[in-house]
Amino acid sequence: MRDWQNKAVRTFFKKHRLLNVGVLLLVFTFLLWIRIARKPAWVVVSDEFPAMGTVVEIQIVCLSNNIKAAGDALEAARDEISRLESLMSPNISTSDIYRINQKAASEPVEISAETFDVIKNALALSEKTDGAFDITFASVAKLWSLKPEAPRIPTDDEIAIKLHMVNYKNVILDEGNRTVKFAQEGMEIGLGGIAKATAVERAVNIIKERGYSDALVNAGGDIYAMGFNAKRKPWRIGIRHPRDNTKFLKEIDVSNIAVFTSGDYERVVEVDGKRYHHLFDPQTGKPAEKCISATVIAHDIKTVAGLSASVFILGPEKGLELIRTIPAADALIVTPDLAVHSTEFFQKYEGSIPEN
Repeated sequence: MRDWQNKAVRTFFKKHRLLNVGVLLLVFTFLLWIRIARKPAWVVVSDEFPAMGTVVEIQIVCLSNNIKAAGDALEAARDEISRLESLMSPNISTSDIYRINQKAASEPVEISAETFDVIKNALALSEKTDGAFDITFASVAKLWSLKPEAPRIPTDDEIAIKLHMVNYKNVILDEGNRTVKFAQEGMEIGLGGIAKATAVERAVNIIKERGYSDALVNAGGDIYAMGFNAKRKPWRIGIRHPRDNTKFLKEIDVSNIAVFTSGDYERVVEVDGKRYHHLFDPQTGKPAEKCISATVIAHDIKTVAGLSASVFILGPEKGLELIRTIPAADALIVTPDLAVHSTEFFQKYEGSIPEN
């Protein structure tokens, strides 16, 4: 074969070899694109529903190929919150709290383990706060209505008649028989300031039991942020400005942290130019006046249960003094003059992670 013929053959095979390589690269790129396109992405399965006298929000972060199972986990958490509400609501005639308020002045009332534990923890918090937190305030709270369409503000005389019934020391627990008894006629209890923490904790535990490590549960400002959000970053929680609902006072980045906030802006009415809110001081029988917002942060939900309300009632000086006695807890308090008071290490949570 002549040289020019050899050269032509070599050129022919070289061109076709290059063409084959190009086709293979194209096919490889296409297959890689399909694989990437089919790779599960992180998504959020969420729901909001009324419970425990507030609105509960649950978000579970999962892969896009696991949405149904995450929805089942969310439903299980929701069912558990409903079950706890059926035990602890004062307005359900079969609940533990309703039965206690009806009968405990005359006889010991046997209740569920869950309700007993919440009452026991509430009384311990009452002791720690010198009565600033007191579940027996329910007998006075009934005098008030903060419904905007029909508010009712009791007189000082009406409050004085009921105020002597407020004393957590008159709640007698029998742990062996799991019973509650009142030492005084006319007493009532309500767990509104602490039961939500139990609901949040149980919901979080159920989500964990179902195999999820990233979720957020928010029961009317009582929040537990678990793991990371769908962007694989710590959860960003906004602490609402107590006098401007379009702004956040602070934004904090948290993971596996409980953030509980009590504010005078959630349930509030204005009558004759005066604001009345739902966070009552057991000493006066009236809305507490030393704070307008209190946020408490800790790693453990049990640690913060009832604490934000306690700090709100105690005020900045005694409230921060209380928080400093609790390991790994921090707080941020806003007073009526919009001054901000916080523990020394609260700033470590303040937002530093760009959202985009």
